[in-house]
Amino acid sequence: MDYHIAYSDPAAKFAIEFEHRSVHPPQRFTPGEAPAMFNPHFDQLGHLTGELVLDGERITIDCHSVRDRTWGPRGGAHLQSRKPEHLRGEYTVREPGGPSWRQVERQRGRGRIQYIFGHAGAETGFLSFVRPQDGNAAGFSPLNVGWLLKEGRFERLDKTRSRMRNYRDPRTGWSAHMEVELVDVTGRSMEAEASPSATCVNTARDRTH
Repeated sequence: MDYHIAYSDPAAKFAIEFEHRSVHPPQRFTPGEAPAMFNPHFDQLGHLTGELVLDGERITIDCHSVRDRTWGPRGGAHLQSRKPEHLRGEYTVREPGGPSWRQVERQRGRGRIQYIFGHAGAETGFLSFVRPQDGNAAGFSPLNVGWLLKEGRFERLDKTRSRMRNYRDPRTGWSAHMEVELVDVTGRSMEAEASPSATCVNTARDRTH
């Protein structure tokens, strides 16, 4: 439930040390759907506190974030995720990533997944996996598996009613803005929107039915 992590590289003027104190037991996603095709996958929300040193600047860490782990035996079906073309150093997209991101997302066979989550604290938030290659013309992509956390209660997402729209930077392909619409299996819902900036701004609009 609790972890202490520390790393230091004086030559690079970098160091990090923090504690992860979990706010709930790990949430388990069973095998059979990406990204956990053959082995169970665990996600766990926690409160992180500590300090980051970057180029001599000391930055306080105090936030909620997620640790995850796909857990299973070595070998066997687990190795099937290592695509032969990747092992050979071959790519079907000339420039994987960057400005060619749209070409990559359209390749269904690559099984691309986006891992998204956002939490206002230990009582409110969401986590999900997005299938961008299954998106529609309006830019919305379906969510695969995940949770909705409201009033301290976790429920699995209704993947038939949950979706995300990602606005990417046309120069770099990096995510620039996201809209997320979530509905869980009990009918509770949440909308979240976020943009990266000098000071991260997140807004969430809850709707309970």
